[in-house]
Amino acid sequence: CRTKTEVATFRRFLHEIDILLPLINLSHLGSFETTRRIWMATNGIPDYIINLLTEAIEHALKENREEINYSDLYAAFQSLFEDVCPPVNPFANEKIEFRVLNKHGEPFEAWLDDGYA
Repeated sequence: CRTKTEVATFRRFLHEIDILLPLINLSHLGSFETTRRIWMATNGIPDYIINLLTEAIEHALKENREEINYSDLYAAFQSLFEDVCPPVNPFANEKIEFRVLNKHGEPFEAWLDDGYA
């Protein structure tokens, strides 16, 4: 997300997904901070977003909770990218630099190496 309009659209997208999740409580996926972290974790790719949220829901339900929190998203990110083992998890509690995870050893390192950039 590079512009305010893109951020607003992505936040709305995540909010609409949040409403449709099979959980009793909203998880506030459209909050500014959560939106930034989900974007960083998935590069905004819908399939990655759905996979991340599916894993997070499973984690939340195992903990007997009816909403997703950062610990669920943290575990989901670790599970989805365990073969890459990125040193940065966007859902860690520490402050992080918000950026595309495209450095060496990160999930989107070679994302645009297919010649379509």
